[in-house]
Amino acid sequence: ASHCLNMKLGEFDETFVGYAWQTCSEMVMPVGWGTNNDSMFPPEKFDMQGFIKNCKHKYSVLPRPQWITTYYGGHDMKLILQKFGSNIIFSNGLKDPYSSAGVLENLSDSIVAVYTKNGTHCEDLSAPQE
Repeated sequence: ASHCLNMKLGEFDETFVGYAWQTCSEMVMPVGWGTNNDSMFPPEKFDMQGFIKNCKHKYSVLPRPQWITTYYGGHDMKLILQKFGSNIIFSNGLKDPYSSAGVLENLSDSIVAVYTKNGTHCEDLSAPQE
């Protein structure tokens, strides 16, 4: 007999809580759930004001949506790393939606990119697939 996956949420562990804090403080990711009926999830736009209120309530922090680009110098990774980068290996899995924002080409002889065609950043957490 087959059993359905139990999707009931239990207690959140420290990894989840740490990640939630980080998305409030450093890595604001304004993700909604579609704008029309293009998925199994009902449309829901990202609510920045609600997000700010939640972060203040849960962690007493104000979100900084531009922190990463301000801290690391912008969106042009090649230009930024040419100024001070060396001996860096960027790794990505092309099955990962985040890889579209990753470094996928070598930027110099000492700043290299490697990738796996079917990898993701949390492949080890995925259920087995045939």
